[in-house]
Amino acid sequence: MRPYLFPLLVATGVAVAGTAVADPGAAPPRAPAGDAAREQQAPLDGPDAIGERVVPVEPTDDAVSDADDAPADPDDAIADPVEAPVVSAITRAELIEVSGVRPLAPAGTIAVDARVARRTAGALGEPFRVLAMLPGVTTSVAASGYPVIRGTLPGESRFELDGIEIPLLYHLLLGTEVIHPSFIGEVQLRAGGQGADQGHLLGGLVTMTAVAADQPRTELRVNLAELGAFRSQPLSSTTAIAVAARVGTLDGAAKLYAPDTTLHYVDQQTRLVHRLGNGDVLTLTSLGAYDYVKLPPDPGIETMQLGFHRLDARWSRGRPGRQLRAGVQTELDSMRSVLEYPLDPAAADLPSAAMPAARRRGSHAYGARAYTDGDLRLASWLTVRGGAEAHQRTLANSEPLFDLIRSKDPMLGQASAVDSEGAWTTIELRLGAFTFKPGLRADSYHAVMSDAAVRHTGVDPRLAITTELPNGGQVELAGGAYSAPPQVSIVERSIVIGPLPTTEGTGSAAGLSHGYQAQASIRTPLPVGLTGNLAAYYRDTDYAIDFGMVDKPFPTQPLCSPTWASSQMSVYRHVGIRAMGVEAMVQRSLGHAVTGWVSYSLGKIDRDLGFIQLPHDFDQRHTLNATAQWERGQWRFGATGHVHTGRPIIYPQWAACSDPDAPPIDVVSDPSHLRRPGATWRVDLRAERAFQLAGWRMRLSIELQNASLAREVTGYGLAARDPSDPSTYQVTEKTLFLPLPMVGLDVEL
Repeated sequence: MRPYLFPLLVATGVAVAGTAVADPGAAPPRAPAGDAAREQQAPLDGPDAIGERVVPVEPTDDAVSDADDAPADPDDAIADPVEAPVVSAITRAELIEVSGVRPLAPAGTIAVDARVARRTAGALGEPFRVLAMLPGVTTSVAASGYPVIRGTLPGESRFELDGIEIPLLYHLLLGTEVIHPSFIGEVQLRAGGQGADQGHLLGGLVTMTAVAADQPRTELRVNLAELGAFRSQPLSSTTAIAVAARVGTLDGAAKLYAPDTTLHYVDQQTRLVHRLGNGDVLTLTSLGAYDYVKLPPDPGIETMQLGFHRLDARWSRGRPGRQLRAGVQTELDSMRSVLEYPLDPAAADLPSAAMPAARRRGSHAYGARAYTDGDLRLASWLTVRGGAEAHQRTLANSEPLFDLIRSKDPMLGQASAVDSEGAWTTIELRLGAFTFKPGLRADSYHAVMSDAAVRHTGVDPRLAITTELPNGGQVELAGGAYSAPPQVSIVERSIVIGPLPTTEGTGSAAGLSHGYQAQASIRTPLPVGLTGNLAAYYRDTDYAIDFGMVDKPFPTQPLCSPTWASSQMSVYRHVGIRAMGVEAMVQRSLGHAVTGWVSYSLGKIDRDLGFIQLPHDFDQRHTLNATAQWERGQWRFGATGHVHTGRPIIYPQWAACSDPDAPPIDVVSDPSHLRRPGATWRVDLRAERAFQLAGWRMRLSIELQNASLAREVTGYGLAARDPSDPSTYQVTEKTLFLPLPMVGLDVEL
């Protein structure tokens, strides 16, 4: 990617949005069943009826008594730690009880309502960016980068919308998120200790739920980066639909930098939910995103296409004591580039054969996935859960895009076909105040490479133990064994991008990565409306391929050696990585004049290369985030502060050479020669004013990410005042200066 386009891909411009009033009582939909998933009610449009216990009941005062305690502003909805009866209206004359209460997420999971995330200073109106403000998470480029969870590269984590894995997080790799913000109901972070329902996962799990569509709601979104629309609509007492679409508008801004540049993107999300007369639920979800980039001649003209589509159809059934879900999913991905060298008009007589042939890179893929899971309550103290899935992918590859794999090592080769099968089971055993969840997962993975086929199997035991505290808190111990095939991330200096579509199977010849994780978590209420979360974790992983080390060769010759370029040693296979740390978060529940949270992470991440131990690229020892919203009358002010200590960055070594066969100035980037820059801090600000005009409720907001105008060190380089004079050479810092403004208008009809 060419450097001068970078600001275009992250700028979001001036936003103007309009929203209709959403139902303040609408509960977030239930996440897919699983050990680490949060069990919630499923409203009329909710994803998956699995987990529901549908029992006709009469409305009581207790069932609605909590309405008086709800926040005045319907947007002020964050995961409330207070359990309360949950009811959902299917028809005007009937109420059903869903599970009796809305269970909390496990102590090791943090949940944030997407509407709150959008109004958090620094999020720029996108709920996904709130991840950067949670404990255990950092980003490679301020709050605009990809989330690095407990030091794992983003390609090693999993990002889902209602159980559908998202293979691409941002448009144009560094632009806006690929899911319309209004389509997301809640964002949950499970940084580690996943249950047996999650396979081939070494990093964190980020799950997003679709917003409830049980009330008519319309939102229009306009800014310099995009035009978007969202609509949710109940079609009947048993059917509801939500639709969202966006079109990118960065093309005009790109042409100011380079008139020959073209930047376009589109995305769409559709969700149709229908409840059958017997209580079964049918759900159809479509997610898609497509990017098109045309770069100016340099000297060739390069066009890039990047996108994905997912179509998921599922059936779910909920009965007292038993639930079942089954579904199928189709997949279509593309990540391709074409570099063409057109004839020079001034040399029309030049034969076309003299021009280089078009260079085609990248790949496209298609596939399907089938899955089923459910649970059965055998007794009040015993529940059995389990599931199975099968996944098949076919890939058509050419030369890797973005120089993804520069090495010629066959272990880093691409796959032409990938299929995997997995099955899991978990027993939930309640003994007094404790709940034990032993589980077992078995996976088979098969990849067809260019010259061979490889098959890997893994059996991973898992265990979670929870107990409720007398004050309403919870303690959880979770961990087990985890295995996964190599998962690709692009690492360039301190910038990392992942996951990427069409990269499945890359590096599979090197084998599976294996690791062990353990974490202890506690959530407890505190005085003055506060809730505290504390977690400690340990992870030890043997990576089949560490993509963070692929392009970091070690020199085997001293500076000024004529053979240095051919004497490099790359070490990226079977790299041991150990991570440990402590995370804390204190948040104040909404409904107060001042709300928000403070999070702190202390972590240590090391690489063991066999002959040397080094700190990991994201060995960021201390990270502190604080965000707050203060409401006074019609005004709401928000601020977010972020501080983190420096990460290790390769510090170049150089020397003036006298050997005539060596370069005059020799520079070596040795991965073992590292330096940490000083601490980086940033402040984001947001102000919002509510008012009414012609009967419409409006909120005008002004936001500035990096209002402190801080620069972040991303690398080191060598510069000279006079290139012919060796005494003028010195190592300099490469910094990123990226303040992003946002002006928005929300209109409630």
